[in-house]
Amino acid sequence: MGGEFAFIDRIRARAGASGALLGIGDDAALWHPGPDTDQVVTSDLLLEGMHFDLAWTPLPDLGRKALAVNLSDVAAMGAVARWAVLSLGLPGDPEPFWPLVEAFLDAADAAAVTLVGGDTCASRAGLVVSVTVIGEVPAGQAVTRAGARPGDGVWVTGTPGESAAGLALLKGRDAAISPEHRERLVRRHLDPTPRVAEGVRLRDVGVTAMIDVSDGLAGDLGHVLAASGVGACLEADALPLSPALRAYCAAVHTDESTDNAVDAAAFVLGGGEDYELVFAVPPEAEPRVEGLLASGAVEACRIGRFEAESGLRLRRAGQVRPIAPRGYEHFE
Repeated sequence: MGGEFAFIDRIRARAGASGALLGIGDDAALWHPGPDTDQVVTSDLLLEGMHFDLAWTPLPDLGRKALAVNLSDVAAMGAVARWAVLSLGLPGDPEPFWPLVEAFLDAADAAAVTLVGGDTCASRAGLVVSVTVIGEVPAGQAVTRAGARPGDGVWVTGTPGESAAGLALLKGRDAAISPEHRERLVRRHLDPTPRVAEGVRLRDVGVTAMIDVSDGLAGDLGHVLAASGVGACLEADALPLSPALRAYCAAVHTDESTDNAVDAAAFVLGGGEDYELVFAVPPEAEPRVEGLLASGAVEACRIGRFEAESGLRLRRAGQVRPIAPRGYEHFE
């Protein structure tokens, strides 16, 4: 057992030079963002038994995911992550948790993010991981949730819904699917990829609002609707259903009166922890977004339109019905 300060010294040595004016080793980190830069700050807390289960979550995956969920928030602002703060509540000897820190730092290196500080303490309530990330964006160019307007397209990157299916598999809701599909769904839950580069590219082509999908597409889109004072209508046929998600929903489907695609749509709309980006594209910016798609710089599709009428709706087979724009909420 090395103790707290030896563990911190090991983290400091592994993190290396910070590039900040002061990094790990003083009472606080210190840096100068520059006169033409706005800063963004985000923080996430991951609690054992609430956000993850160590029975199926390897520590390296948890380390990468702890950073990824914060990078995703920064990406949703069209910003570039620069620095991170990592705090750990450890239930016992710190040494066994080094793989978490190592994976976190490897992911930070890959994202050009520097760990500049944090805290460690003993925990009597299981493993606790708290991460804060500081990013930068050109002054006045941050993309918020409040810019969507009626007539703008509702777009989403990637294939949301897969993480929720992966979690279902981990929790024992098994299905007869191929090993490749199973691996994809499980990895999408345990080791998500934040859309870091895509957030900057979308900012640069003029998207007007953006949010990441952490609590479910419908729920997170609902935050955009509330902040922008608009509604939206989504097209069921336009939802991006991955082959792996289709295969899983077909395999677990037992009610023959219900279309399998409807089940998959429920995963897309209600599942969380995909860390894709949902964004508003005004008509004049659509050619630029389509150019990003054509070049392979962004993988995304339009799934609906923002409307003046409040509320969230889904059009399926010519019929429009309201859906609740709500995702996961703590304390409910």
